Amino acid sequence: MGTAWIIEDDREISYSISLMMKLMGHQSQIFVHPRGPMLMMHRNVTMPDLIILDINLPEVSGLEVLKFIRSKRRWDHIIVIMNSVDDSPVTVNKAMNLGADGYIYKPFTIEDLESEIQQAYKKRERP
Repeated sequence: MGTAWIIEDDREISYSISLMMKLMGHQSQIFVHPRGPMLMMHRNVTMPDLIILDINLPEVSGLEVLKFIRSKRRWDHIIVIMNSVDDSPVTVNKAMNLGADGYIYKPFTIEDLESEIQQAYKKRERP
């Protein structure tokens, strides 16, 4: 399918998501700290097609990372799926208003993740 970055500070969860992505046909790269991918984006490295982004990260929140991603037009093509244990409507709405393409609650299954990704791509296809 494509390439995915997993930005998740919990190593067990990040490896689980990476395995799910592999089973769905995506190549993935794990980042346990958000500064790494942010630096890579500044350096114009090859960007992923998809980012699975945890909201509760150390030092920089996932919402701040999302704002950063959406601040540059050249990154508009990147699908961003937020993930969190926080299911409050306020947080979900904030993420969606900042430009998230989807939001998934932990814990989730491969079917949940695949469905959320497919919905995000379908939304992008609409005129």
